[in-house]
Amino acid sequence: MKYVKDLALSMPEKVVEDVVSVIRSHDSKISSTSYNRLFIGCEKYRQREKGHTYIPLANYDPIAILQIWGKERCFVHDDILSDLDFNWDNNQTDSIYYILRS
Repeated sequence: MKYVKDLALSMPEKVVEDVVSVIRSHDSKISSTSYNRLFIGCEKYRQREKGHTYIPLANYDPIAILQIWGKERCFVHDDILSDLDFNWDNNQTDSIYYILRS
């Protein structure tokens, strides 16, 4: 798996004003595992619209991604959270931030 901190280095430098990036997920039909369904997308994205941010997150650690981005900026399908046994109330962001800083 790729390291999540490497993802920050690969992000485009151009920032569009008034656009908020969030974590989104594909339907389960598109990909067979929870590890390949997450992507960085525009907050205003609507299905099949063009011109929005889309950065696939295949092969990144999905739990680390969810922890780093936080509940307010993650819009993922409930079945992904279940597959990962992820609970927003019990996630440990302190440990993941420590790993990324070291």
